[in-house]
Amino acid sequence: MNKLNKTISIIILLLSIQYAFLVEFGTNKTNKNDKISINRKLNEKKIRKRKIRIFIDDTYIKSQNNGKYSTVINSLKEAVNYWSKLLKVERLTYKIKSEMMYDCGIPNYSTELNNGLNADLVIFPYFDSLEGNYLAASRYCSIDYNSGRPIGGTILINKNIDISKRNSDLFLIQLFMHELGHIFIFHTTLFKEEYLIKRTINGRERLLISSPKVVAAARRHYNCNTLEGVELEDNGGELSVHSHWESRIMNGDIMVSLVDRVDFTISEITLALFEDSGWYETKYYTGGLFRAGKGR
Repeated sequence: MNKLNKTISIIILLLSIQYAFLVEFGTNKTNKNDKISINRKLNEKKIRKRKIRIFIDDTYIKSQNNGKYSTVINSLKEAVNYWSKLLKVERLTYKIKSEMMYDCGIPNYSTELNNGLNADLVIFPYFDSLEGNYLAASRYCSIDYNSGRPIGGTILINKNIDISKRNSDLFLIQLFMHELGHIFIFHTTLFKEEYLIKRTINGRERLLISSPKVVAAARRHYNCNTLEGVELEDNGGELSVHSHWESRIMNGDIMVSLVDRVDFTISEITLALFEDSGWYETKYYTGGLFRAGKGR
C-alpha cells in the first residue's frame, strides 16, 4: 500500500511539474488566433509609414535665369514643408534616379538625382507660358510601380506671374500647396475607379468621390447621414474638370479650382481622400477652419 501511495505521489508530482512547465513556456502548438495576431503585427510593422521626403530639383528652373526664381523657390519650399508635416508614406526601398523621370520632360537634372536620391517624391518646378489666366499647372510624371504612388511631378509656373502684389508670398505658398495636391492625389487618373460614382444633381450628371473616409468626413461636416459622396468640379478645361472639388460645396478648401485668395484651408474631407488612396497617412486635425456648408 505504501508503494502504491508512493507511486501515486510521484505521478502527481510529475504531472504538476509538466503543468507548471506548460504554463511557463507554452506548447509547441500555436493558437490560430495567436498566429493571426502575430502576422498582423508583422504586417503593420512592415508597412509602417513615415514622414514623406520631398526633394525639389531646381536645376532646370535655376538655369532659366528668371528674376522671380528666388521668390518662387522659397514659397515652394514653404509649401513642401507644410505638406511634409501632414503626410506619411511607406518609404521606397530604392533610390530615385533621373532615368526614372523620363516622362517629366525636364532637360537637365541635379547631380543628386543623377546619383540616386533617398526620397519619396521629386518635384521639378519651371517657368513657361500658360494660356488664359492660369498661374500654374502641375502633373505627376513618374510612379512607383509597386504601389502606384506618384514619385515624380512637375510644376509649371506662368513666367508672367505677378509677385509684386500685397501678400504675394502667402498667395504663392497656397498656390504651390494646391499644385502639390494635384501631384499627390488630385488627378482624375489617380482616383480609384471603385470610388467614383455618377449622380444627377440639380438636373446635371455629376461625378462624385465616394471613398469610405471621404464619405464619413463629409457626413460629419455637412451633418447629413445620407450623403453618398463629394462632388468633383465639372466645369473648366482639361486642367480643371474632375481634378478639383466642386467649389459650390467645397469653397475655401485648398483643392477647389480657383485659388485666388490667401485664406484657403486643408479640410478633413481632403485629407480623407489622401488616406483612402492607401498611399498616405495624415494628421487629420485642421482646427475646424474649413467652414463651407458646415452643419447644413
